[in-house]
Amino acid sequence: MGPLVTALICAGKVGSSIGAELGSMKVTEQIDAMEVSAINPFKYLVVTRVTATMITVPILFILLYRCRLTGFLFKCPY
Repeated sequence: MGPLVTALICAGKVGSSIGAELGSMKVTEQIDAMEVSAINPFKYLVVTRVTATMITVPILFILLYRCRLTGFLFKCPY
């Protein structure tokens, strides 16, 4: 259940921030300037962010799992 909730929270947060950033870049014509410069905006803007998210989500899950175990340790000391 933990990985699912972590992934859903990250998908909502990261997805909305990527969408907002790309939307503002489209309005200010930064994406058009990249196309004129012969840079693929999809590869430069989207792929890097998705790759970073794919690396970060498992690390975040490990961190949350360790916090959960630490909380159980303090709640139920043996």
